[in-house]
Amino acid sequence: RKHGKRQLNLEQEQYAGQSSMLLGKGKGSDAATNTLMESFSGFVAGGTISTVKTIVKYPLDTATVRLQMPNSSYKITKLLELFDGSYRGISLPLLSNIPGGAIFFAVKDA
Repeated sequence: RKHGKRQLNLEQEQYAGQSSMLLGKGKGSDAATNTLMESFSGFVAGGTISTVKTIVKYPLDTATVRLQMPNSSYKITKLLELFDGSYRGISLPLLSNIPGGAIFFAVKDA
């Protein structure tokens, strides 16, 4: 009886191996799957980091430009006035930086 059970287990293992090869889950596709997952995670990470970087850096760049303008009424001592409305116009940098960062990291991590 034990012999029959062992034979059944061997047949199940062979069937599982054959079906995984047919479904593309063999040894060769493991590397392709890992590469695809790394590219996808790089894509998500790149989009996320580009979003955070733009949201944090944009007001600082706006304040820098305001302070460097000649004959400007903005002063470093008036921080509320300096950063007032500093997120105006952020949509275009977000629309351009997010896809760029996502693609860069997807290709870099592949």
